[in-house]
Amino acid sequence: MLTAYFKIFKDSDKVPDIALDFSDYRKNKILLCKNSHDKLLEYGAALTLKKGLSELGFDERITRYAIKDNGKPYFPDIPSLHFSISHAKNMAITVFSDKNVGIDCEHSKRILPDKILSRFFSRDEAEAYRKYPLKLWVIKESLSKLSGNGILGEMKKN
Repeated sequence: MLTAYFKIFKDSDKVPDIALDFSDYRKNKILLCKNSHDKLLEYGAALTLKKGLSELGFDERITRYAIKDNGKPYFPDIPSLHFSISHAKNMAITVFSDKNVGIDCEHSKRILPDKILSRFFSRDEAEAYRKYPLKLWVIKESLSKLSGNGILGEMKKN
């Protein structure tokens, strides 16, 4: 099973007051954001997570979250359900699976600076990135979420 839910925002969208109709964990992630754009992205993540959980028969408001030692979130009361969340610019996506999963999304016009390329990509990978902007980055970040090791743990020059 692999199911994805996404939300695309318009520039004029704002986080409504009903955004607090989520679990305490999700509410706090929204409320702790320092600016309105980040709040909107976290709200999108919460919406897609809530919709997916609901369609799978779970209520996000009472779903417990936990964080593994490597930082990857999971549902301790639903061990057979895996998820991954990503958001960028004006979109949020959550993917659910019965197997470990990782996802990333990026805005198509985002260009990584050479400083980032040299830190996370081999010379051949950097060259491939320049030909196909972001494809390699999205693959590497998705793999880092799949493993749960995060960008710094997984995004090595290989």
